[in-house]
Amino acid sequence: ACCDGIYQYSNGEIIKKCSKNKGLASRDINSIIEVDEAKLLIGSDYGLCEYYNDDFNYYDNIIAQNCLTEGGKFLLYDSKKNLWINTNNSIAKLGVDHKITSYNSIDGAPEKVYRMVEGSKNNYWILAYFIYKFDGLNFEIIRTPCYGIYDINVDKNGVLYVLCQNGAYSFNG
Repeated sequence: ACCDGIYQYSNGEIIKKCSKNKGLASRDINSIIEVDEAKLLIGSDYGLCEYYNDDFNYYDNIIAQNCLTEGGKFLLYDSKKNLWINTNNSIAKLGVDHKITSYNSIDGAPEKVYRMVEGSKNNYWILAYFIYKFDGLNFEIIRTPCYGIYDINVDKNGVLYVLCQNGAYSFNG
């Protein structure tokens, strides 16, 4: 989030500026995630857009816009090319077909998510107040000896690492 759009830097100097007058939907950016070297997904209060080859393409899906205007932040762009967004009260998945699937507390999803990582067995690990495992259908709270969890990450073998106040732990999942 910056005061006037997005800046690209090289060696400490601005080499490109993308602002509202150059096609950006809003100067206030909530989230940005790199899809590959040539493509960015940008979330603002006006919805979701894709920046590719110096052009902005807007998702016209009003639900995607609502996800982001509800204070949404990008969590993850997964290996299946789904974009996961955390809103004020749910987790939303924007699929490659631009369809939204929303998960909320009724589904067992945490309301406030801090981080989400993709596991190696078609599951996702979610850092909220607790750690959750999501298999695509069900959310499971993972009991750990951790308190004051700071961060989570998964290695290439699918081992979940948890950094917390009382140490670092690993879990096979």
